[in-house]
Amino acid sequence: MMEKGVLFLARLKSSDYKKEQSSLSFPDTWVDIRLDKSRINHYKGTDIGQRMEELGHITLRMVKVPLPEGKEEVLITNLPSETFDSRRIAELYHMRWGIETAYETLKDRLQIENFTGTKPILLLQDIYSTIYISNLAEDIIRDAETELDEKEKHRKHICFYSLQTLIINQSLHILCINQLYRFIRL
Repeated sequence: MMEKGVLFLARLKSSDYKKEQSSLSFPDTWVDIRLDKSRINHYKGTDIGQRMEELGHITLRMVKVPLPEGKEEVLITNLPSETFDSRRIAELYHMRWGIETAYETLKDRLQIENFTGTKPILLLQDIYSTIYISNLAEDIIRDAETELDEKEKHRKHICFYSLQTLIINQSLHILCINQLYRFIRL
């Protein structure tokens, strides 16, 4: 990927490159990562594993980003320091957050990786129908929020009963959509 000039930015789990993360002396540092056998074993017998053995090490940038609740997140990237300072790296990552949460919704809640068949046409049908359902649910939620905002503008205090009714109505819409989705996938 890097040999082809692809630039990337990703969040590291605390268990990823643990040794390198614990030895960071600055919040924005280029780190030499040794590709030893323990790191290559997972890819053994693949083209990636072979390439890792050939390289022996890679140099990547680790950037610590402070989070609002006082914790830190470590990001890994190959973006150049001259163009992207740590503040811009943090901004870029936060721009990705919406994409990550959307993917998590597709993967975990809507089970996008739970396919109903093995033929390419069936896989595409599953993917497209899942994304359609996701977009439809987002539209319903956005409509509910807009309706709620409009009602709130006209009243100083919103009635809990009205809010509860609105949420129940929107939930019923989503349940109907989920039933339709299951029917489509069968």
